[in-house]
Amino acid sequence: MGFRCCLICVPNGYAVSMTTYPTISSLLIRANGTTEIISRDLNDPDGYKVISTLVADGGPFDIVTTRDNYTMYVDDEGLLKGSPTNNFASLITNRIIVGDVLLCGEVDDEGNDTTLPIELLGLDFSILSDITNSEINDDLEKIRSAMDLTPQIIPMTDKEFSDYLGVE
Repeated sequence: MGFRCCLICVPNGYAVSMTTYPTISSLLIRANGTTEIISRDLNDPDGYKVISTLVADGGPFDIVTTRDNYTMYVDDEGLLKGSPTNNFASLITNRIIVGDVLLCGEVDDEGNDTTLPIELLGLDFSILSDITNSEINDDLEKIRSAMDLTPQIIPMTDKEFSDYLGVE
């Protein structure tokens, strides 16, 4: 067994690839306006667990792109949970965002998150928690009240189901 460049050889002769992921700095922006700089390697295979824990209490999360092409991770079920409006996140995305969010830099050419620009990492967003934005809150209430979360069972034949899915 020969040695290969950029691999670590282990005693049994198998080679194990060593991939490292750079630590990036992102900003956790809570709905109450407080912030915390998060420095982790979010691009590694377990990075989604970190994101899920930070913004969705371990549940599903979604990705929203800001007007400046930054990546924002949000709780996918925030509206259903009744999470409070995140005024800053709503402001920079032009849509209603609820709950805590994780703001990262732009995505690079390989699809990886990058560090948020330093000028954003040091900002204090707590003043936004005191803003009463009745338009955002009214819109959010309309969305919540229009949601029907009652499960519905609709009997269908196989053909109807295929047509519903758009497959033949």
